[in-house]
Amino acid sequence: MNHDQLKALVRDIPDFPQEGIVFKDITPLLADELAFSTVIDLIVVHFGRGNVDKVVGIEARGSLAEGMFISTGYLPDEDSPANRRFVEAYHKRYPEAIPPDQGAAATYDAVRLLAKVIKEAGPDRRRIRDVLAAVGQSAPPYEGVVGTIAFDRNGDVPQLAVQIGVVRSGRLVSAEAR
Repeated sequence: MNHDQLKALVRDIPDFPQEGIVFKDITPLLADELAFSTVIDLIVVHFGRGNVDKVVGIEARGSLAEGMFISTGYLPDEDSPANRRFVEAYHKRYPEAIPPDQGAAATYDAVRLLAKVIKEAGPDRRRIRDVLAAVGQSAPPYEGVVGTIAFDRNGDVPQLAVQIGVVRSGRLVSAEAR
């Protein structure tokens, strides 16, 4: 696929999340197997395999990103007991790191949920699968850092919210907190 074909898969959504902003929706690009694979290949070619020392969020761009809105599955300023514990533990473990991102939060939830399920189910793989699949159906949902995790019959977690963040003073914070 060439650059124009890839660019055509990025949709403009005007006036979202508020009037005057054009949201760039990459969902069609991600859904297209060839396009997604091509973008990954281009990233590897551009940056080189094994030559990236650090990956930072858009908020690290300083004043260039100030006021930029970003959709995400997690914001570190979320005021919940689970998130406060997570952020505190994260900063204790990684004192020099930037605030945790969605990948860190989702990984934390996945590991903690799996540990809870294994503790309940024991070492049997099928039992682990069944207990995990029951979360949010016949078993209570899991209250995680990224929100309430409850699997549907397809194994998806459709009710997790997408949050809108805004870059303020070099930090990604909830747009609602502006």
